[in-house]
Amino acid sequence: MNTSALKALAFLFVFIGAIAVYSGWVMPNRQTGGTTRELSKTKPEGHDDDILTRWTLEECHGKTVHSEDLAGSVHVVSFFFATCPGSCNLQNIHLKAFAAQYGKKGVKFLSITTDPKTDSEANLLEYANRFGANRAHWYFLRSDELIYLRRVGGEVYKVHVDLQTHMDRFVLVDKWGNLRLFCDWKNAESRSELLAKIDLLLDENEPPSHLALPEDEPIRPAGYEEEYGDESEEPS
Repeated sequence: MNTSALKALAFLFVFIGAIAVYSGWVMPNRQTGGTTRELSKTKPEGHDDDILTRWTLEECHGKTVHSEDLAGSVHVVSFFFATCPGSCNLQNIHLKAFAAQYGKKGVKFLSITTDPKTDSEANLLEYANRFGANRAHWYFLRSDELIYLRRVGGEVYKVHVDLQTHMDRFVLVDKWGNLRLFCDWKNAESRSELLAKIDLLLDENEPPSHLALPEDEPIRPAGYEEEYGDESEEPS
């Protein structure tokens, strides 16, 4: 075989190899791209809203929970993460006691993780079981999107939330979705105030008239500026 023929044969092998590599890379990625496009169609509640007023989160038992599901129920919202070295455990010890007292009265308790990558559904379920959480009224919730969690915290519940970062507050919400009290759970007096307020909200049959004025709704809990400054925008 002459030199020209050998060169042509070598080029042919290289060309065939390149086609094989290209096909092996493009086809799986083309399929993956299709899956990504399909998944992107399913966005959580309020994802594209200018200001978030509703949400969808995943509960640790695999159930999807919507904010609308809480209509008619007094509920207490908190943020935490399962690998938190200390304060989150104490926070949830207090919440466990409140849930034992008020869960049977219809009050719901929401613990929303701020560490979506680590706190998978399985890890969150294991954590919930450590506290003996009753799934009927104590929900451990998550989202894959940290930005969405920031918005749930900041726009819906008026508290600062970031990766493995949260305020030491319980947010009390009435049957109509109004924020009624921010409780500093580290403070015994504030915890007592929360329990007294829960009793009052359970007795309400219609939204208080004074909440018709937006300025009367709590904007941020006491101590927010001292702890985090005036952060009206997401950190860059």
